[in-house]
Amino acid sequence: MDLKAVNSRYLRYKLLKPFKSWHNKYLKNKTRQEARQLKLYETTLQEISDYTKEPLDVVRQKHHLGPGGEKGYDIFLNGNVPAKASVEEFYKNCGYYLYELPLWNAEANRPKYLSLIVLDCLKENNYKDVLDYGAGAGDLCIELAKHSLQVTYCDISHRLFDFAKWRFKRRDLAVSMVQDLKETKDKQFDCIFSFDAFEHIKDFPSALKEIIEHIRIGGMLIFSGAFSGGKLHLTENERYNDFPELNYLLEKMGLSFYDRFAQYNFYKKEKSNVP
Repeated sequence: MDLKAVNSRYLRYKLLKPFKSWHNKYLKNKTRQEARQLKLYETTLQEISDYTKEPLDVVRQKHHLGPGGEKGYDIFLNGNVPAKASVEEFYKNCGYYLYELPLWNAEANRPKYLSLIVLDCLKENNYKDVLDYGAGAGDLCIELAKHSLQVTYCDISHRLFDFAKWRFKRRDLAVSMVQDLKETKDKQFDCIFSFDAFEHIKDFPSALKEIIEHIRIGGMLIFSGAFSGGKLHLTENERYNDFPELNYLLEKMGLSFYDRFAQYNFYKKEKSNVP
């Protein structure tokens, strides 16, 4: 790995950080204002109601219930160290996120905000074939599909997968869909996104290794993770809230720092010899 190149990119990020901080506030204000003007929360509430056949009041109520009533939630409580199979089973069958994720995204127009952060990078690097890992209700996939990209959705949740499929069909969007990266076989992507998913993953290093194997040389991983917080954010992953620890793992896996915007990290795949 070219350490000089890595250091120069990180130095550039540090120098531009004040400007990026201002730009981040501008983008957030712009997209939130658009969310209010377009009444995105209300239209998304109606969309969930159309899908579930539930009254709007019921959908709104379920949005605010929280995950505590979900089967298997107790594995995250009282300092428990849940098994990988139990964590995966919970997320495969959890119904809470069907209500929480699309409405959370709609309130802040988050998919539009994320697209404004990543699209310039995709264009600069001529990235066309992208995958969203932990894609939830498909909000980011819907936004990216508007920009002539080949988009693949990936999420373990049965209910979110079905809802996203329904949403894509409703919009006549050609988004490929998988529930596991293994379904893509040996395919490699120009760029893989993963936002607010890594902190939920049991055995994160193994999952990261698999993700990187599906990025082509010269491709990129763009991600964020709230690695602290507890409960659904696994305690074992809190160590990666420390940037040097996370950066060391990523470099060990063949990635190098490319850029950062707010809490969003851009890492480029420079080599294929992932350990």
